Amino acid sequence: MKVLEVHENLDRQLQDSCEEDLSEKEKAIVREMCNVVWRKLGDAASSKPSIRQHLSGNQFKGPL
Repeated sequence: MKVLEVHENLDRQLQDSCEEDLSEKEKAIVREMCNVVWRKLGDAASSKPSIRQHLSGNQFKGPL
């Protein structure tokens, strides 16, 4: 339990220090880049069954 508390404290400290280093414009750019990546991953997952299965952890390839 103590390890989890220490980990959470470190995460908060890192987030606080990272946020101080980025300007609002930089934060907006990073958010938009994340949105693009998530959108592309979602598009790929919905268009290709093998990718969807891989992302969900399902290794079943279907009948040969």
